[in-house]
Amino acid sequence: MQELEVFLRASPGETRQTAGIFLQFMTKMKEVVLQDAAAMLILHPDRSVHQLFQMSVFRSDSFKAYVEVMRRELAAARDPADVTLQAVIPSVAERLNVLHQQVERNLQAIDAGRGEVCDAVLQGVDAVASEIRTLALPINQMAQSQLNDQGNVDTSASIMAACNAYANDYSKRMEHRRQALRQHQALLFPTTTTTMGVPQQIVENSSPS
Repeated sequence: MQELEVFLRASPGETRQTAGIFLQFMTKMKEVVLQDAAAMLILHPDRSVHQLFQMSVFRSDSFKAYVEVMRRELAAARDPADVTLQAVIPSVAERLNVLHQQVERNLQAIDAGRGEVCDAVLQGVDAVASEIRTLALPINQMAQSQLNDQGNVDTSASIMAACNAYANDYSKRMEHRRQALRQHQALLFPTTTTTMGVPQQIVENSSPS
């Protein structure tokens, strides 16, 4: 390279501007070429058998020492992707925590709403059963009064017993429905809810030291 530069300067009368610029470019790029060559030998050892690396410059002791320096530098270097992830993880963890709190609030609202709905349904069932029992009482009394007027006490007692049996049977069926509704409520809305918590280890590992 130096010999070529001396040769170009030895002929001032001739214009060799392009050759001179290319020579300056190669002179400034020699360090970059050596860096890339050393990194290639470290990252891709199988390419060391290429004919290019059989040249004397790449087999010299100084270049081998430079390769070892490059090896230590690469081992100590941090991957830019890892640095980016470490910078992003805290904000991601914070966002997940916010989402977790929103989900918790929504689950609590759902639990409160379904409790109110189920309680209202159960109250409605109880009200219907109570109303039926209330309506059955005057009917029984009226039937008893009419039959007593006719002097048929046995028939009156039979009708009263049948009405009472019907009222009791209806009450049992209403209670069975209430129990079935509560079981259905427990299956659809268990008391323990599954949350989406962010593992604390991620937050701790992402915290700056």
